[in-house]
Amino acid sequence: MNAQELKKYLANNEIDVQSALASFGAADWVFRAYSDSAEITGVDHNHVHCYFGRGADVFYQLISRDDIKKVSKKFYEDYLQNPESMQNKIQAQQKLVLEIDRLGLEYLEKAESGVSDAEFARYFRSIIELTYAWWKFAAIGEDKAEVVNWEVVPRFQKRHGISYEEAREAVSVLAHPDEMAVFNQERKSFLAICLAINQQINDSGNNDFAKAWENKNVQMLVGEYIQNFFWIKTNFYEATRVDADSLMIDVENELKTKSEDDFKKEISNIDENFANIHASKEQIKNQYVLSEADLADIKFSQAVILWFDQRKLGMMKQFYYIYSMMREIPVRRNVDYHTCTLYFMEELFDLLEKNKNIDATIIAKREGGIFLAFNHGKRIIYSGEEAEELFELASKVGHAKELKGVVASRGGQEKIRGIVNIVIRPDKNDFEEGKILVTSMTRIEFVPLMKKALAIITNEGGLACHAAIVSRELGIPAIIATKNATRFLQDDDKIEMNLKTGEIKILK
Repeated sequence: MNAQELKKYLANNEIDVQSALASFGAADWVFRAYSDSAEITGVDHNHVHCYFGRGADVFYQLISRDDIKKVSKKFYEDYLQNPESMQNKIQAQQKLVLEIDRLGLEYLEKAESGVSDAEFARYFRSIIELTYAWWKFAAIGEDKAEVVNWEVVPRFQKRHGISYEEAREAVSVLAHPDEMAVFNQERKSFLAICLAINQQINDSGNNDFAKAWENKNVQMLVGEYIQNFFWIKTNFYEATRVDADSLMIDVENELKTKSEDDFKKEISNIDENFANIHASKEQIKNQYVLSEADLADIKFSQAVILWFDQRKLGMMKQFYYIYSMMREIPVRRNVDYHTCTLYFMEELFDLLEKNKNIDATIIAKREGGIFLAFNHGKRIIYSGEEAEELFELASKVGHAKELKGVVASRGGQEKIRGIVNIVIRPDKNDFEEGKILVTSMTRIEFVPLMKKALAIITNEGGLACHAAIVSRELGIPAIIATKNATRFLQDDDKIEMNLKTGEIKILK
């Protein structure tokens, strides 16, 4: 569609808006794959857009809600007709994950002793091309398992003659994965290192952290942590390496502010919250007589939520490999890292394979703000005032008089009151402990803030979104999918969250 048709579409359709810090290359590659995913999803997914603001320091994902819903509904309908269709897609994507991991780890190992420019370029292209195929499957997950609320919950409600809220609560608990979320696995692994260090110091009778760090058991735990969570500090813009030196600093800082009892208590709380979810599962199973249709729906919901949680893991690991390599590009070519993040992937291929740089005027234009529209794997670029106009149309809020979302976690409460603290970028925005965290969507880097929060509210999300899974396992109240909480609410607003209905009121 041309610019006028695009403006008309954005003005008249509801758009899913999410924001983060990201590179041009990654965002472009992901959304080109989404728009080229019909062979996987069975849906022509062509209302996919993104926007980078001035300075290119804020990225917005802008996707048609109708397209997202069509993709997830088709996925569910295919499952009802052939339950193996879901598992086939999961297995196909998992094969790609294994190959991306194999190449990524192989490159990192070889990079320690050095690789030639030609070999480096081959690794980079191979990994990028594999991720393109991976993201075609990932297009299914953009609803964050909201398909469960759209399709499964109403059916469960009808079968059991209960309210929608009661059905949603039952299904969300029954569908929670049997495996603990990755963020809690990481935290327990980290705390185990802290405990082991603490015990070594206590056993030795002296406060020699360096000596305790060299203990055989401690080093074993350190090795396991790095092997499993080397990617944990990576985001959508850059990779931060987790190695023994950086981990040692983190552990030493943790030991300065917490005691052995604190570590044991936190581990106990993690285990207790997770056990409580499973105890609730048993209560619900005793409360309702589950039919074969119920069991099929719960199996679908649980598999989807687990798959989407694994989707996050696969995503962050591939970003670690890609951005680790992009950090190497300035060493090999006369271009700084920030400029690299303004290149599209095929331009990075040309830079590595042909030593071809982008003209400085193009870079300057991109830093002035661009809007990208994708169709069947191809992109159209809009810049300047036209890009800003398109973004404003896509991110319109309207004049809502009330705020309502989906209850992801009740945290054992029916209502809660507190003070709003809006955070868009956790690396730049302050958060005060005990306030209600309000954001567009949470990601791994939000977890430290979420642990300090009284409750959580997000614009976006579904049952498998990061905020939903984390809040349930932390036992924190959360309302997700409000669409515009970050614009409707302001810092220091006093609000009340209704954890039965999902309504949010500003208190006078």
